[in-house]
Amino acid sequence: MYVSNAKIGALGLRIKNGWSYHGLSLNVSMDLSPFHSINPCGFENLAVTQLSDFIESEELLLHKVSKVLCNKLLAELGYKEHY
Repeated sequence: MYVSNAKIGALGLRIKNGWSYHGLSLNVSMDLSPFHSINPCGFENLAVTQLSDFIESEELLLHKVSKVLCNKLLAELGYKEHY
């Protein structure tokens, strides 16, 4: 996932032997220096960014961002709770 030509997150899916493996990451507010010693996604000199580079707000508290992200993802997938 990219914003302004910089990687802000990742979405992955793999199917192996009939099993699906999936993951989602979003850089919210973190130390990005470890990315300087690797090639993210195998691309040399790929810029990496985070949400806090674009938004300065208390709304960036990780628990708030994760709740909004989960709710949006569930809505997009059409998830409905069944009791």
